[in-house]
Amino acid sequence: MITITHTHEDGTILTGSHRGDGVYDIVKQHGFRYSRQVGIYIRGSRDRDAPTARIEAAAAALRACGHQVSIEIDDTWRPAAHREAARSDRAAERADLFDERASAAAGRRDRQHDAAHAILDGIPAGQPMLPGHHSYPADRNRRDRALTHLDQARDEDRTATHYADRADAVRAHNAHLDDPRVIMRRIERIDADLRRARRILDDPATTGAYRERVQRDGDRLAEDLAHQRATLAQFAADGTFVAWGRDNLAKGDLVSVNGHGWYPVTRVNTKTVSLDNDGWPHKAPFDKITGRRRDGLQLDSPTGEPWPVALAVAVARWRRLLHAVGRGGYDEDARRRDRHVRWAQRLVHGLDLSAAVGEVAAFTPPPDAPDAEAEQRRLAAAYLAVYQRLDAGDAVPDIVADLPPDGREPAWRMPDGQPVDRHPDAIHEGDILAGIYDHHGGGLVLISQVVGPVTAVSGIRHRDHRDWITLALHDGSTHELATSRWLAVHCPHPQQP
Repeated sequence: MITITHTHEDGTILTGSHRGDGVYDIVKQHGFRYSRQVGIYIRGSRDRDAPTARIEAAAAALRACGHQVSIEIDDTWRPAAHREAARSDRAAERADLFDERASAAAGRRDRQHDAAHAILDGIPAGQPMLPGHHSYPADRNRRDRALTHLDQARDEDRTATHYADRADAVRAHNAHLDDPRVIMRRIERIDADLRRARRILDDPATTGAYRERVQRDGDRLAEDLAHQRATLAQFAADGTFVAWGRDNLAKGDLVSVNGHGWYPVTRVNTKTVSLDNDGWPHKAPFDKITGRRRDGLQLDSPTGEPWPVALAVAVARWRRLLHAVGRGGYDEDARRRDRHVRWAQRLVHGLDLSAAVGEVAAFTPPPDAPDAEAEQRRLAAAYLAVYQRLDAGDAVPDIVADLPPDGREPAWRMPDGQPVDRHPDAIHEGDILAGIYDHHGGGLVLISQVVGPVTAVSGIRHRDHRDWITLALHDGSTHELATSRWLAVHCPHPQQP
């Protein structure tokens, strides 16, 4: 017996089929799909009324081929709060699945990478191949194996990046659906659908089963509309988001639309504002407005703290420069811009121009700090001022001489002096990493991406005929390393081995 069931919670699902019975080949022509997690189903049928036309057509085709088919339909809709909770749960499960796949690929990448290093570390730096020598075949095979490991590591890295990006995309989309601005647009759409349903019901010609279906849709829309409005009201009550409206906008204000550009307001309407865009008037709905400027002050939300427009302009320009770093191509102007951005951050904090990114990040206040937002704005303005001087051609010593001392202490500082080389199993909590050695250009090069204080060291684990250890750093990152790798480290406790 083939059973086709439909509920708003599960959607349309076909059960009773098994491999090789030909059922899927029949029903896929009527919109059914297959997945290992669900089985045979109709995509997009969850939380919707049953697609009876597809179901009946698939059932008729199955009966024509000799199958017994039963149909069970329950079109009871779920409350909006239940639908949204289920959607968030599904998104979290899907993102976790992608994270697991990304983690597995990253583990395979690291193992392949370390296998290549285990081979390359046995070859003296700069040692050429010696054709004609008795060791040549073995040397060539050894290097070929190392290159194979590196190729496989690169493929696994792409796989890990792919699944990590998919996990981020799932979480970003789920967060986007809960964004209050999206809820505002959803309210407008549901309200329009509800008005349309009520107009149909007010028509005396609407009778019978059609009237019952429209009435049912109207009840569902009314419940959904009340839920969305309550969610938006809760955002306002919590102070998380307050929508712009007629009571906090006026003619002559400058407003930002989706964070892009500032336009003068010529008129405030019921649901939109009329704007002057260099002589081309247009309208923007309230949910698109992301800021207001008036009397030299900027508000990022109706209930936010006003701050000077001049400071806001400087912060916005610095953020655009940061976003453009590494994305502007390889021309000299782009290289000079990227170089000056990096130098500006280091000069403001009195760091060496070659300091690692982690050393600069140590000066950034944590997000939960009371003055985090104000401090980030101050730093952005200070960075931009130094960047402008560098861009104008001022010498670095002259800029350093004019800079006031930065009174904020970083979370940690890189100690003076030269670091020592250590294997990961010789690292202790409290040590400060200055980088990790990697093969490049025929020799070992210190890569300053794994830097910072060590907060935890795991025990040694034996896997794939090698010993592994995991180091946790101050920034919350963890790094699983083979004990054969070399690290540059500052040891505050000289008595440690």
